Amino acid sequence: MPKGISKDDPEYEQKRAKNNEAIRKSREKKKKEKEDVQEQVNKLKQENSQIEGQILSMQGQIDVLKEVIKQHAAKKGPSQEGATASIQQPQQPVPVQQQQQFVTIDVSNLAPNQLFDLPDVANQELPDNFLDEDS
Repeated sequence: MPKGISKDDPEYEQKRAKNNEAIRKSREKKKKEKEDVQEQVNKLKQENSQIEGQILSMQGQIDVLKEVIKQHAAKKGPSQEGATASIQQPQQPVPVQQQQQFVTIDVSNLAPNQLFDLPDVANQELPDNFLDEDS
């Protein structure tokens, strides 16, 4: 405290009270900011967990589809061994009863936006290394 100012001085007490209030507000603000950051961290961790679950689910779908394609390729026989791993459209129209193929995939743990339309997937060109075990 500077010389000549008494602790009993009303001006001094007023300044101290004002300073104490500013300190209290500053600490409250800092505490609130820290809580907000922690809340955001928790929210992002939860979101990451959900995304990781979606990735695992989609990887499972990819594995199932790879297996379906492998089985389909095996049914074509040895004459198709050198063929690339792509699904070709038939040249001649095939009767409807022969066009439909069904694959059972457990989708009970998927959200509706995670489901896919198999004909859309079947019409896509696949990379040459699609059936490789390392991919």
